[in-house]
Amino acid sequence: MTNNLSPILSPRDCAPLPRLALDVPSGLVGRWKVEGYTTHYDIAPNGKYFIVGTGCTWALLDSGNTLDLCGDFYMRVWGSPDTIVGVWRSADGEDLTLREDGSYTSHWADQMDYWGSYEVSGSAIIIRELRAVLSVSGNAMTFEALYLPDQPGTFSIDSTDQWTFIPAVGDPTLYTRVAS
Repeated sequence: MTNNLSPILSPRDCAPLPRLALDVPSGLVGRWKVEGYTTHYDIAPNGKYFIVGTGCTWALLDSGNTLDLCGDFYMRVWGSPDTIVGVWRSADGEDLTLREDGSYTSHWADQMDYWGSYEVSGSAIIIRELRAVLSVSGNAMTFEALYLPDQPGTFSIDSTDQWTFIPAVGDPTLYTRVAS
């Protein structure tokens, strides 16, 4: 299955959120990278902030009953053995649901839930996981994180290809736009 998903705008990004997503300045919308990290970061117009895994592969093993996803192994709970779509369970307690529309949810035994979208092309897979909602007022920004305490700070759009987040505590982070 190959999904031709927009990297930013997707109906699969409508998972329920603990907070209301707000509009962000258009200069922040897009795919970004941070020096020293292999992942990318997507910011949607509604302020949803995704971490994007790149360079990962997947394979169905054991007649389609085992999923090797980026080196992590899952056993099929439900679904057809000829597709990645279905419900999968890892040995360490993660239940992973991969849907036909390219959305996914993950539930851990410790009650942590994750969601986002995935795109497969051959044996390559790109996973976009929702991590925060950006709340912006003037140059004040708060990363309203889904799994960690909120991170307030300020930001500046340095050019069409760079912006900087300056947290109230910690070092600034420079984001550089990833070419489409």
